[in-house]
Amino acid sequence: MTLFGIFGGRKRQLSAPSDTSRVVDENGEPQPKGYPPVALKFSDIRHKNYILATAIVIEYLEKEGVNIRNINIDQNLMLGPSIIGMLGTQEVHIYVRAAIYPQQPILESSVRRIAFKENTQIYFAPVGLMPSDQEGVFFVNYRGCEILFK
Repeated sequence: MTLFGIFGGRKRQLSAPSDTSRVVDENGEPQPKGYPPVALKFSDIRHKNYILATAIVIEYLEKEGVNIRNINIDQNLMLGPSIIGMLGTQEVHIYVRAAIYPQQPILESSVRRIAFKENTQIYFAPVGLMPSDQEGVFFVNYRGCEILFK
């Protein structure tokens, strides 16, 4: 997928990491991802999963040319944007949400209302996590960022 492409019937401005929507290596094999070191400082599993999902999204945003300005990993993770960056000259706010399979990541309607008031491009980055055989290691399903508001 390329910038400003269409993926799965939904408009996406930032491409998916792979055609299979999983994090894969150069041979197409799924690559499990573990918690980044900063996540280990937290005891809440939901917070750890959020930090892992945010790290995965940042990895792909940087490949797309997004200049990351701010990352929110504090306890108020459900209130503001997870990532603030610049795509060219446009500021972008990305709301990352993680869910453990079979649940689907959702963006709360209250967050959608807050995001609508901001004068910037707003994206939703849903990240699905499926536990592997190792504790704290997950297979990832990430299909790119969905445009919420331009």
